[in-house]
Amino acid sequence: MSLGSIGANPAGLRAVSTAVSTAAAGLPRTCPVSASVGDPAADAALADFTRRWSAQFERLQGAATVIARQANMTAVAFSLAGE
Repeated sequence: MSLGSIGANPAGLRAVSTAVSTAAAGLPRTCPVSASVGDPAADAALADFTRRWSAQFERLQGAATVIARQANMTAVAFSLAGE
C-alpha cells in the first residue's frame, strides 16, 4: 500500500490488520505429537523436530501479531491526521 492509498482509505489498512490478526490466531501453537515408531533414536529425532517446528509456529504467530498491531496503529495515525 502506498501512503496515498492509506491516506485515502485507512479502513483498508485496518482490514489488513484484522486479516493478519485472524491468521495469526489460527496458527497452531504446536505441532501434533506423533506416535512412537518403536525406535528410540527415531522417536527422539521426531520429538526434536516437533519441538523445533512448534517454536517456529510461535515465532510466526508473534511476528504476525506485531505486523497486525503496526498496521492498525498506522491506520489510526492516518485517521487522526485526517490524511
